[in-house]
Amino acid sequence: MGKSKDKWHIPLEIKEADYHLKDGTKVTLRGVTKKFNLGDVERRIIETVPIKAPNFSVYLNNRKISVRFVPGHRIPFLEGTEYGIVYGEIIIILN
Repeated sequence: MGKSKDKWHIPLEIKEADYHLKDGTKVTLRGVTKKFNLGDVERRIIETVPIKAPNFSVYLNNRKISVRFVPGHRIPFLEGTEYGIVYGEIIIILN
């Protein structure tokens, strides 16, 4: 993967769709030279990907990523500001 000042050049192979399979996207990384801690990768996926959405799954090395139960409270919020609506949730984890 080469990088010029403002552009990334990623070797990418787009395969023909297999219509025998269900809908979805498969991303396979090959030839990666950087070492990743799989725990860090899994945590990042859990934090940033909607893995609890219906009909949606993420697999890491053929293992389905799922949310682990963490005791605590979820507080949803929706607030109008002069810049637009801000929404999300606050998660308070109990130790």
